[in-house]
Amino acid sequence: MVNTDRAAEAELVSRAKTGDSAAFSALVCRYQRPIFSLCVRYLPRTDAEDIAQETFVRAFVNREKIDPTRPPLPWLFTIARRLCLDRLRKKSPSLDEAPELGADTAAQPDAVLAAHEELGLLQQGLASLPEGQREAVVLYHLEDMSYQEVAASLAVPVGTVMTWLHRGRAKLRALVDETSREQKGDQG
Repeated sequence: MVNTDRAAEAELVSRAKTGDSAAFSALVCRYQRPIFSLCVRYLPRTDAEDIAQETFVRAFVNREKIDPTRPPLPWLFTIARRLCLDRLRKKSPSLDEAPELGADTAAQPDAVLAAHEELGLLQQGLASLPEGQREAVVLYHLEDMSYQEVAASLAVPVGTVMTWLHRGRAKLRALVDETSREQKGDQG
């Protein structure tokens, strides 16, 4: 079944590459959610929506560069990531902007507060990582990409991805441990 899906995807990419707008629209439908999800990890929601749309515009304009023998998602992630980084260089977004929490947490103020604190800690930790480590952690852990897909998206060897992930996780773990010790110290 996976080979059939990959073959269908390759056919779709080949058709989109030649200018078939229906095939390209199908690719947009298939990948708009993961692209937006990546963008919102870098930028506030409204900017992320703009960048996600711009990703597909750029992909369409440069469709002749897509390789039908490879999955298109890493290529799209690369475009989106570069656009996000360009936007970040142009303006400095606030880490205070948090994604919306579900309605089921509204009745539990303690859960909302804890979720905001955890999200803030995660955002602080990710922001403190060097760019390569941050991107590797986001793509691997939050976007569920494989080592190979992360490497292709970041245009680095797989070994570099593994090193960045190891170092990024260690720094995040140290931040969480330090925060935990500080909170215990405040309570004691």
